[in-house]
Amino acid sequence: HAAAEDERASSSTQSQSQRQARTMRSRGSPRAGRLASAAAAAALGLLLLQSIPSLAPPLHVSACTTLAVARRASLDGSVFAAHSNDWASDPSPGALSLVPAARHPEGSVRSVSHGAIPQAARTFRYLTGGYGAANEYGLGVAESTCRNRPWPREAENAGALDIVDLSRIVLERARTAREGVGLMGALAERHGYRDAAESLLVVDPGEAYIFHVLRSPAPVGAVWAAQRVPDGHVAVVANAFTIREIDFDAPEDFLYSENMVALAEEAGFYAPPSPFDFTRVFGGGAGPQYASGRRMWRAYSLLAPGVNLNATYEDYIRDAPYPATIPASNVSKSLLFQTMRDFYANTPYALDKGMAAGFAGNPTRWSPGEGEKEVQGAWERPISLYRSQISFVLQLPREGPTPFVHYSPNAAHSGTYVPLSPRMSRLPPCVTNTTQWSKVERWSLAWATRYIFNLMQMNWSRMYNAFSSARLDFEDDTDRILRDLPLNATSELLDDELGARSEQAVDWLWGLSDALMAKFANNGGGPEGYPAWWLSSPEVGYTEGPHNADRKAKFTKH
Repeated sequence: HAAAEDERASSSTQSQSQRQARTMRSRGSPRAGRLASAAAAAALGLLLLQSIPSLAPPLHVSACTTLAVARRASLDGSVFAAHSNDWASDPSPGALSLVPAARHPEGSVRSVSHGAIPQAARTFRYLTGGYGAANEYGLGVAESTCRNRPWPREAENAGALDIVDLSRIVLERARTAREGVGLMGALAERHGYRDAAESLLVVDPGEAYIFHVLRSPAPVGAVWAAQRVPDGHVAVVANAFTIREIDFDAPEDFLYSENMVALAEEAGFYAPPSPFDFTRVFGGGAGPQYASGRRMWRAYSLLAPGVNLNATYEDYIRDAPYPATIPASNVSKSLLFQTMRDFYANTPYALDKGMAAGFAGNPTRWSPGEGEKEVQGAWERPISLYRSQISFVLQLPREGPTPFVHYSPNAAHSGTYVPLSPRMSRLPPCVTNTTQWSKVERWSLAWATRYIFNLMQMNWSRMYNAFSSARLDFEDDTDRILRDLPLNATSELLDDELGARSEQAVDWLWGLSDALMAKFANNGGGPEGYPAWWLSSPEVGYTEGPHNADRKAKFTKH
């Protein structure tokens, strides 16, 4: 807190902020006091639905998708990472928060999930959306839960740390990705790791790493490994380990716990002198056959279309269908947005095609209910889906000190990414998501995104096409605002400009919801009708004309 107050009290910083603010206002910056106006408007427009019961969500996520783009693989030289926080069913609103920098007295302790550990003398400012996101020095992380083989013999775990702890502590204490990987590994070994197998993509403006960690069979400890993403490469982790053969003679590219090989041998997971394939040794499957690998294939096909990978395989662990990283070039921020919004459109696995998508081409597949208890099967698991709590794309520019966290709550394909930064001193109220699903709150970006997503369910393809076209224009305007920011933008200026853009996104989404309703109510009031392929299906019954119950029964009989 002292460090943050010192910065805000600096007269030189204040005068610099005032000069920048005057410059931005001359370029058409949003007017002062906009947040107060937005709050007043939200109070007038608040719709309470207290009769709707509140559903308690599961306590932790079931699946997340993460991407990393190393230096020289991106169009502008930035390093990127992306993350979606996906739940088993409808999630509660995500709680985005900004943790200030602080200094701590000697002997202080930091509370963690299963106890406490010694506190650092100084901790850095960072943004978190549950898991950590990025700190003021441009260090970022992106989390994805994985699975590991069970140890044949495992003592009762007495570890202190889980993956949420590691993802936040690394942002509190480290400035670079390599430093952060080593710090997390050391802390997990020393204080013990007590959580599911996990992956973090760890990035800074110069480097990117894949970090995997799992529980040790001992009461306190951890097993972990990290692989550097080479310059000019991209990486994807989608709920399964991806690090394969570890080169023990390349310490610049691989880091790992000292006990890794010995524990693997003791457990019967590995026998030298065969190559040490981390995923084959420790990986515990990837859920339904294509739940992880299909997302990896799709992300790689979008980020590196010149690389030919197969969308199918027999066994993810044994067959090693996808490398941990692949070469790519000219990856843009907009392409990352597109990838995080993907539901396999224009592929053989498209969720917006076929009878399951209905006449309107709806890619939404709700979580299992009573019907799925009676019928065995599975849907394709896309990158973007309704049960995402938050999605973000970290952008760590090659030039300039400002790291950006492009943030979207709920399903990424039905929202817009708004730019925030851990160098801000406060977040706009609309993104802190102090809301609940039991009532519609028009000040909330989460509710604005959730509302338009559910509105589009009634006529998906037509409404989504109109929405996507409008979103391109809105995000082009967002890019212009970012280009107008000076490289040395102060926290005060970032607060004003990025905060105002988030509030504008709320207004834009609500306005677009109303416009879509007006245009497409009652099927748009025009001769759109139903598509011929759908009418032709005997299950629909259109080609048979009106018929009696006996004739209808032959089509619905199982």
